[in-house]
Amino acid sequence: MDLYEVIIQELERTPGATIFIHKSPDGDALGSALTLAMALEARGKEAEIYCWDAVPYFYRFLPGWEKVKRVSCLLYTSPSPRDLSTSRMPSS
Repeated sequence: MDLYEVIIQELERTPGATIFIHKSPDGDALGSALTLAMALEARGKEAEIYCWDAVPYFYRFLPGWEKVKRVSCLLYTSPSPRDLSTSRMPSS
């Protein structure tokens, strides 16, 4: 099973997804995030979109831009070896 199939399989079995956009979002980042959210919602999934910065006014014509929520703090930790051993993702 290739990575694309694994991602599709995981998205099918989850109730939703959280999508993060990089700081100073550009049209590619916003368009991709909004499209992914719309595709998930069309399949009955919940989708939340977060970005450090507000959506620039010149991108506010994009359908769904108002769904992008601002985040003021994002903490990320790497998975521990124990978590990796039980991961559902295939090893490469």
